[in-house]
Amino acid sequence: MSLNLPRELIDAKKADGNDDVYVVSSGKQALKFDETKTNTVRTLAISYPAGTNEISIYGTRVVPEFPISILVLVIALIPTIFFSRKMIR
Repeated sequence: MSLNLPRELIDAKKADGNDDVYVVSSGKQALKFDETKTNTVRTLAISYPAGTNEISIYGTRVVPEFPISILVLVIALIPTIFFSRKMIR
């Protein structure tokens, strides 16, 4: 199986900014893969045994599905709601 992974969605980087390796597994078994890279996409050609029904790919950076500002807002509102409900009682 061959997968094109856009770097803006998922990537694996070391602290110094250089590319790190992805971890590809099925259950607890590590899977072998070949990788080709460009500045925008990393392509993984993954070998897996027959009967495999789930493959996990781990990088070091994933872009969240929603903006970080929404997450900050929600985290800020939770204590406000909690304390306002406590004051009303």
